Amino acid sequence: MNKVLVETSARHVHVSEATLKVLFGENAEKGYRAGTKVKMTAETLAFVEKYHISKLDDFQNVVTNLYNRVASLRKEIRELQAEKKGVDEILRMSQQYKETLPVYKEWYAISNPKKKADFETAHQGELMRFHMAERVLKKNYPDMRIPVKALKRKSEELASAIKGSSPELEKVKEEAKQAYKLKCRIADAYKQTQKNTK
Repeated sequence: MNKVLVETSARHVHVSEATLKVLFGENAEKGYRAGTKVKMTAETLAFVEKYHISKLDDFQNVVTNLYNRVASLRKEIRELQAEKKGVDEILRMSQQYKETLPVYKEWYAISNPKKKADFETAHQGELMRFHMAERVLKKNYPDMRIPVKALKRKSEELASAIKGSSPELEKVKEEAKQAYKLKCRIADAYKQTQKNTK
């Protein structure tokens, strides 16, 4: 099979005539003889091979798919973060309830109205925090049986899932950027080739 030498920034790469034809059309080699210089880097060739690109439109499909994957990963991470936030809030309210329960019990046990009012004034903040925690916990666990250990494990699992998804997101984002850049590079090269074959 005939080979065409394509200019790169770092070194020269031999590209098969078939590869040129699927990317630049039947007149690809003629375009090169007419003086077209397209920077087809090793990076570009590796990308073409990885995604089995056989025509120019494939680049746009790859770009679209990669950016869709970025959106999907972002959504997954946001959902994990929201779930973790909810779990952590329950744990925080559980701790708050535990800390303020003795104050509430002491207030509740006072029978003298004046002493009860004085105690409530002196411990208003703690009592407010107790009722807030109780309200949140009862909304999620009406029987007030909070599975603290299970929730802590769940929070750790969610944190691990978020941590594991973040590097993948960054990797796909970079690949999507690379795909878009290469698509533009190839499209420009194709236009130049077409001009030189006229």
